[in-house]
Amino acid sequence: MGFFDDLEFVSGGRPERCTARCDEKWPEFFCFMFIPEGPMYHGIDGGTRSVLEGPHAFWHHPVHYYQYGPVGESWRHNWVTFRGTRARRFVEQGLMPLAACGYVRVSQPAVFAEAFRELVDLVQERDPARHPRGVLILENLLKILMDDARPAPAAEPHAGELDELGAAIRENPSQDVDFELEATRMGLSYSHFRRVFRRHAGRSPYDYLLHCRVQRAAGQLRETDRQVKDIAREAGYDDAAQFCKLFRKKIGLSPAKFRTAMP
Repeated sequence: MGFFDDLEFVSGGRPERCTARCDEKWPEFFCFMFIPEGPMYHGIDGGTRSVLEGPHAFWHHPVHYYQYGPVGESWRHNWVTFRGTRARRFVEQGLMPLAACGYVRVSQPAVFAEAFRELVDLVQERDPARHPRGVLILENLLKILMDDARPAPAAEPHAGELDELGAAIRENPSQDVDFELEATRMGLSYSHFRRVFRRHAGRSPYDYLLHCRVQRAAGQLRETDRQVKDIAREAGYDDAAQFCKLFRKKIGLSPAKFRTAMP
């Protein structure tokens, strides 16, 4: 066996308009996927579904059932499937420790998309001489995700405070947050606070707050029959029109259309 032969590529594709809605598992191989743009929904084993509103990578393990599909008509989909002992290590020891939710936001979408495009092309060519190149690209994509998902070092002076702030926002996203005050409490200038927060959470402070509000609202729309104005008020918006504008910007659909489209 050659050095790269412990991973076998099975298939790959890059449909521009994918309309599939999946609720199944694939017991014979692993799958690695990239969505350049949202929105789409994603869930594992019938659990809570999240809306992926930006560039994300996600994966399949043969033992789990996955639920995903477009929020709306379609989404841009990139995928490769593979198997073998190296494939198992790639998913179980590389991807799965990054996030229990089964997906990771990609902070370098242009770089990631170009590498994924080349990988899919190599998989489709099925040229044995280029197989090592495909394995190396796949592992480089993992490195990019590991860099994206790496938390702030334990030695980061403000890591604990940032964790507490993020948890408070997730718990009550409707509450307004004075981020300049939070920066002062940590003894940081606001510009430095924003850089530290983005490095720690992957988003700017205000975008993180909006993200949490929209995710909470999406869950309410999906799981209850409450009126949009009530959900908007709970998200911190007395003006339902302002809330709908934010939701449409983040998700790509109005709250009413999202509720209709979401399975």
